[in-house]
This record gives sequence, C-alpha cells and structure tokens, in this order.
Amino acid sequence: MQTKNNQRTDLHERIFRWIISVLKLLKTVNKDVISIVIIQQLAKSCTSVGANDQEAVTSSSDKDFVSKYQIVKKELSESIYWLRILKEMYPDIDISSQLNESIELLRIISKIILNVKNR
Repeated sequence: MQTKNNQRTDLHERIFRWIISVLKLLKTVNKDVISIVIIQQLAKSCTSVGANDQEAVTSSSDKDFVSKYQIVKKELSESIYWLRILKEMYPDIDISSQLNESIELLRIISKIILNVKNR
C-alpha cells in the first residue's frame, strides 16, 4: 500500500515525465510559421505545470498549496488546448499518449484541490 508521501512523489515524477514527453514530442514537429507558435505556447504551459507543482511542494499553507495547484490546473488546461490544436493541424503526429496523460493529470489535480479545500 502506498503512503500519501509516496503518492505525492509519484505524482511529481509523473508530471515531470509528462513534461519531458511533451518537450520531446515538440522537438519532432516540423517548424513552420504555425507550428512555431504552437510549440512555444505548449512548451511554456507544460513547463509551467512542473514549476508550479514544485512550488506547491514547499507551500507554506493549504491556501498557498491550493493557489499553486490552481495554476497547475490552468496550465494543464492550456496544454490540453495546445495539444488539441497540434493534433488538428498536424494529424500525422501521434500525441495520444501526451493528451491522455494531460487529461488524467488534470483530473488528479482537480481532485487534490477539492480534497484540500474540503478539509
């Protein structure tokens, strides 16, 4: 059985792995005037997920923690948006694993926020 600390560590690692996966995917996209904008926006939003997740680790209160995870949630939503655009504009690129993982992470983060708020 996993403890809460192990689950948190697993979540942080899972977020890190997702970010690396997205960034590696973006390296494979052919650069054109449209893809460059998408690449830049998606790189910013997905790396912000990780940065804010790390900031939440050292939060000073539940309110601070929720605030950081609200940003994580927003940046995950934005990342999903850019992944969907990438999928539509470049259908030959397989983004299914990155998209599915971002949706799952969004569900997890949303549940964490709700749980902390309801304490």
